[in-house]
Amino acid sequence: MKDRYFPFYKAFDEDGNYKLYQAVEQAKRKKPARRNQFDKELIKVDERINIMYMVFTGELFRIFPLKGDPNHTWYSPQSAVEKFPEKESHNIRLLLIGYFAAVEKGIKEGDWSFADRFLEKIKEYQKINGAEVYPSETKIKAEILYNRLNLFERLIFVYLFAGLTLLILIFVKLIKPSLDLSIPTKTVLAVLVAGFLLHTFNLGLRWYISGHAPWSNGYESMIYIAWTIILAGIVFAKQSPLCCCNNRYSVRSYPFCCPPELDGPTDNNYCSCSQVLLAYYPCFCDYCKLWIFGSFCPTWVYNTAVVYCKKPKKRG
Repeated sequence: MKDRYFPFYKAFDEDGNYKLYQAVEQAKRKKPARRNQFDKELIKVDERINIMYMVFTGELFRIFPLKGDPNHTWYSPQSAVEKFPEKESHNIRLLLIGYFAAVEKGIKEGDWSFADRFLEKIKEYQKINGAEVYPSETKIKAEILYNRLNLFERLIFVYLFAGLTLLILIFVKLIKPSLDLSIPTKTVLAVLVAGFLLHTFNLGLRWYISGHAPWSNGYESMIYIAWTIILAGIVFAKQSPLCCCNNRYSVRSYPFCCPPELDGPTDNNYCSCSQVLLAYYPCFCDYCKLWIFGSFCPTWVYNTAVVYCKKPKKRG
């Protein structure tokens, strides 16, 4: 097939058999390390076709709860019609027939009021039969707001802008020390703080919607660690703006520059990020020290932060 795209129906032959079945099975039997580019692309296409199939059959839309189910399982329209008790199955079938007829009328006449009525009926069915797990109206509105704002994705550009700008300002300051860059630096830091507050708000919103702390899976752990690193960058920005700047680029691996007073390797004068922070603030309580080591010492965070440090000032 020469075209980059093909219609869904062309993935099946005249008898309804999946054309890619054997090729996909052969690709999946291979170990990931032995798969070539063709195998990888074939598996990706297979995933897309499966998702489209679930959309077209309605299997992706699990909108009907089974009353009295101890696991609070929700079913797709087809599964609900097949597995629910006869009376419930009949009611769902009538809802679906009425809804699709109303959608067809809306497409032809532009009147969607009937379709909206059937959606309200489906909503009432969900509230009655799935009351144990049905979210409150406040949570529903909060989740809609969360998805519309999409703050985590948009904050990437805010942090990238702040980091690049601070990095440029620092190089300018190194080249021309007499230049006063306090106003632009404070402006960029203000933008960074505003982004951090939005980050905090979105974390709290996700916490409220999910009902658990936002570090229960890989994605939530990453956005939480990002929040922690940015917080540390803001807290220690008064010592060096580059401390804040480099935290924006925590996806890179760089060594840490160690002050001479610390016990680090003598050949390259490098040390850990937590050592650097504790060198600047030796009066940290044990709880703060635990937070610093907990935030920066795991190797997957340790290898993804950059902190440039000046020599600590002598304390009397």
